[in-house]
Amino acid sequence: VVYEITVTDDSSPWAGSGTEADPWRITSAADLVTLREQIDAGNSYWGAYFLMENDISLEEYCGQDKNNWQPIGNYDGTRLNGTFDGGGHKITGLYIDSNANYQGLFASTWSESTIKNLTVEGFVKGADSVGGITGHSASVIDNCCFRGMTISRA
Repeated sequence: VVYEITVTDDSSPWAGSGTEADPWRITSAADLVTLREQIDAGNSYWGAYFLMENDISLEEYCGQDKNNWQPIGNYDGTRLNGTFDGGGHKITGLYIDSNANYQGLFASTWSESTIKNLTVEGFVKGADSVGGITGHSASVIDNCCFRGMTISRA
């Protein structure tokens, strides 16, 4: 007897199912903030797939005269452990002026994760482990570009 079990998560804040064939779709800065909140709450999204469907501006959430962007995940806690595909799109307006370590769009990612097909534009300043895409990464970073300035105080 063979049983086929399909697990669905109707509580997901994004469209899609998180699989490679039907990734969770990221369409706004609010979706990125939700991803950060979900990872900060302890969900690393092991093996899950995310796809950005359009360009996203973070200017509503961060800027020189506003708050700093709070990186997605953290080195000492939960980090992304899935695939984030930028879909050839860009994230603009990233702004971080911090004295903390692990600063970037993502603070840190697990070795099994992949970030690909993404351009990020902005300014990132931190203490140690500073980058535009991710502050610290043991993961695959493929076909990604950061345009702007990164400053490490270390």
